[in-house]
Amino acid sequence: MKLSTKGRYAVMAMVDLARYAQVKPVSLSDIATRQEISLSYLEQLFARLRRAGLVRSVRGPARSVRGPVRRGERKQAKEATVVEPQKPPPASKAALREYLQQGDYRFEELISDALRRGTDAAGSISAAAQIPPEEYRALVKQCEEASADLVEIAGETAYFGKEAQHDVLLAAVEQLSNFEPRGGFVYLNQLRFCPAVLTFYAAGVAAVAKGNYDLLRKFHALPLVDQAHGRAPALRILSPSYALQGPFQVPRPDGQVLKTPQSDRIMEVIRAPLLRLPMMNIKNRYEDLFSRFEYINAIAAALAEGVYPYYGRFTWYGGPGRFTENALAEAVAREVKEQGKEWSPFKAGLFRQDLDAFMAAKAQVDREVQGINIQFG
Repeated sequence: MKLSTKGRYAVMAMVDLARYAQVKPVSLSDIATRQEISLSYLEQLFARLRRAGLVRSVRGPARSVRGPVRRGERKQAKEATVVEPQKPPPASKAALREYLQQGDYRFEELISDALRRGTDAAGSISAAAQIPPEEYRALVKQCEEASADLVEIAGETAYFGKEAQHDVLLAAVEQLSNFEPRGGFVYLNQLRFCPAVLTFYAAGVAAVAKGNYDLLRKFHALPLVDQAHGRAPALRILSPSYALQGPFQVPRPDGQVLKTPQSDRIMEVIRAPLLRLPMMNIKNRYEDLFSRFEYINAIAAALAEGVYPYYGRFTWYGGPGRFTENALAEAVAREVKEQGKEWSPFKAGLFRQDLDAFMAAKAQVDREVQGINIQFG
């Protein structure tokens, strides 16, 4: 039997609980320390275990749990008295930034609701039969609308959140990317990853805006699964060109199409919530950060095994003329020349800590993009 990451952590936590909860309740923080699991992530797991009647809980400052529940005790466990503090007002997006800055536990409540909507929308997609373009576009729209709250939460969390909240966000993207393999048409199966891609992009652009490249590195390191090929690097799956392979563009009367349609679509979908972040409304700043985020992904993808070339809007919109004149490529080259291994994305570990390998990968991406511009520009 193959366990997901969440399932593995749940088993580890239950074994720990069985060992230490013989006499008195065990603090979740103690389990988190012993098993090296994020406390926020563990709280999410135990919320599900409580709902399933597998553990008993005593809420309070200690965040303690009793259990696990033995066979025959489950009904009694569900009816056990739970001591909880007075609940605060329901979580809401309006107070999200305040929750993040205060580390309030209502953040988990808020993201769980948004995650459920995104997961339900993706899980409802069937790949069993070919569908007409207008139906595919309706499915794309359904995924985007169901992911709207998650996109906003991802951007705000990446910018204002603390490490524990970042861990919850990472777990959410992993859960959005965790589907049982299905047969059928590949482009419909891969559309189920659209909410995960939207969430990753919102968090990633916000992380770049904040300069939090450690968070971006953690996204790159997520253990995801390609339904056709098994275990795969995150950048292979968390890509617009992976999730949006179907005919989602509405044909234009002049017959013209966007040069990077998947990336352009993602940029417009996540634009509104990200423009509410500090300094993001400065002229072209959002577009510049979006392109920088994708360019960094492209170089990281060139260094990784089993990842397709990661093209995006930076291919065409990074500056005037061909890519040799691209302001983004030149800016990155200048920053690396001046800062060397202290350049923030490199220092965060996004590129294997090998500056020569990074420069070779950057040169490879620049050559490929220049070739695309010459051929199709």
